[in-house]
Amino acid sequence: MKKKSCVWLVCVLLCLASVGKAQVVTLENGFAITSLRSGIGLDKVYPYQVALGMQYADKGWFNLSSNIGYLRRGAQVELASSYVDYDEQIIMKSKLHYITLNTTFDIKKTSRDGYTFFVGAGPRLDFNLKSTIEMYADYSGPSDFEPTKEKLDGIHTVLFGLKCVGGIRKDFGNMQLGLNIAYLPSFTKLAYKVHDRTFTFGLSLGYKLGAGKEKAETIRSVRRHK
Repeated sequence: MKKKSCVWLVCVLLCLASVGKAQVVTLENGFAITSLRSGIGLDKVYPYQVALGMQYADKGWFNLSSNIGYLRRGAQVELASSYVDYDEQIIMKSKLHYITLNTTFDIKKTSRDGYTFFVGAGPRLDFNLKSTIEMYADYSGPSDFEPTKEKLDGIHTVLFGLKCVGGIRKDFGNMQLGLNIAYLPSFTKLAYKVHDRTFTFGLSLGYKLGAGKEKAETIRSVRRHK
């Protein structure tokens, strides 16, 4: 994806924050469980994912959340070869790098002890940055196999799908700590006859915007009524 497109996506997110009066800015860090489904058996991989987001339009029982982040998909397959004195496995691993943009409608409920449980869903767009395929040997003896890394062709530039998320969060003063689990179904194929199945798990750290201002206004209101 071109750098101008990345800048455009960031601008859209900032505009949403301005219009929606963002109330909490979040940073999510974690991993994904991703697999590619095609005609051959492929093993799952557990890549890294990170996202910067915001919560806004909070009405008590629901809020909107928008996120922009980095996500890596992929899979691997092992090709075994046997020799007289040792066994050799050639591992072929694909790595697909994406910028992901999504907005979800979150329904939430806060318990008496201050924990907020939520579930949400909304549209998602993933933009492919680059795709590579690596091959290397995992062997118990000598090997003449040279590791290779090449560009993977045939990957679609844009994926359209949904983000279905659920989790729990807790406020600590101006800060917010949360745990999120999401399923990312895609309506678009990654490539010809190739589908993906991706789940993400992340720990999020949030900061409440305007919390200090609200506190100051409350103090001024109390002083006026004295």
